[in-house]
Amino acid sequence: MNKLTAAQIAEITGGELEGDPQVIIRGANSIEKASGNEIAFLEKPQDSEILKKSGAGCALVPVGLKGKIKDFKGTRIYVDNPKWAFVLALRKMESETKASNPPAGGTGIH
Repeated sequence: MNKLTAAQIAEITGGELEGDPQVIIRGANSIEKASGNEIAFLEKPQDSEILKKSGAGCALVPVGLKGKIKDFKGTRIYVDNPKWAFVLALRKMESETKASNPPAGGTGIH
């Protein structure tokens, strides 16, 4: 996977960013296992306590939690559908990787 900034992810997902827009995201993981250079998502607002323990550099969270998350140190992106936003971010990261690493042997017809 290629890297994206939190600002780029917010633009891709149509979300509202809160935190460091320049944090670099190089991968993805679950909210429980994510590290500082990974993105994760929180699907259910009632599970917001999980964020306190998360090491994710960036989290996609429901819009309804805006202003209610105090103990998460990473960047937050508020979106209507965190799971779908996660998919969009991963697709972009994957497409950037493919563009920068074309298949070996070229793409011509033989």
